[in-house]
Amino acid sequence: MLISAVLATLLLNAPDPSGDQKGDGTYHLPENLSSTELNTLDLRNFTASDDNGKLTLEVGLGALANPLGAPMGFSTSIVDIFIKTRVGGSVKLGETGFETPPGQGWQYHIHLSGFEKEFYRVPKMEPEKLNASDLQVSASGSNIQIKTPIPAGKYEYWVTVSLFDPLTPSGLVAPVNDSNPFHLSSRLNNPPVPVDVLSESDQGRHYIQRTLPGVGNLQDIRPWILLAMGVLGMIGVVVATIVLMNRRNAPAAKQDYKYDAKLD
Repeated sequence: MLISAVLATLLLNAPDPSGDQKGDGTYHLPENLSSTELNTLDLRNFTASDDNGKLTLEVGLGALANPLGAPMGFSTSIVDIFIKTRVGGSVKLGETGFETPPGQGWQYHIHLSGFEKEFYRVPKMEPEKLNASDLQVSASGSNIQIKTPIPAGKYEYWVTVSLFDPLTPSGLVAPVNDSNPFHLSSRLNNPPVPVDVLSESDQGRHYIQRTLPGVGNLQDIRPWILLAMGVLGMIGVVVATIVLMNRRNAPAAKQDYKYDAKLD
């Protein structure tokens, strides 16, 4: 563990305000949840690290509760992590009800319910399911750690926390617009599902707009490599043209020199 901690290099550390697991501010959480369960829905921090060349993620919550005895150590919340590793990608953020801002998109999606882990990527347009056993998930204290097979790098992330219910098809509890104190409710019409999201600004307007900006700084050098290759190609064409012109002119110059010598 000590060697692993020494080798891991922090790539991103993004805090999130405490006590904001209320969506746009109008979300009412079910009153039958304990205080620990309520804190399980509160996203507090998110980190990404380079661990021996692979990406390791850690989600910090207000607490971890496991009233249903899930094998991963938590069973009140569902955590979704979307990762942008390059340009392009999918705009729809899974079943959360959010989308990325225009011109953005994600390539990897990790979905954790405590009972199940799912792993997706977007090679072209539509997500494809990967082998979830490649993810190593562990819970300790109030943190969930995910070791991934994704090459480490400086990427952009979307992180959401939703309420889990094993009786729903997706496991996600969608907010409803009613006054039942035991329901997850919201004043918004057809609101996003997560009760908390990783945000560098006021998250309320993201819920109203149903658009969630990513957090982090993507460093994808591939467009620059392509640009450099294009510039080098243009330089090569110019150099080749100059060389060809010089070769064509060289014999003519020698013939003129010999002709002048005869005249002398």
